[in-house]
Amino acid sequence: MAFITQLKPEWLKPEKKDDLIDFLDKMPVDFLTKKYTLIEWAKIVGVKLTQQDFKRLGEI
Repeated sequence: MAFITQLKPEWLKPEKKDDLIDFLDKMPVDFLTKKYTLIEWAKIVGVKLTQQDFKRLGEI
């Protein structure tokens, strides 16, 4: 759970998916950290992710 504990509580809502992807895309960390942070967020919030969501993180 890389950045999950550091996210603002208001980001733990399904409608914040695009904001989170944009935030992660700008973070100076490797793709796998971004990917697994997004996956953990989706599990917590209950959002289904698509291939397009991962493409927006920058590396696929």
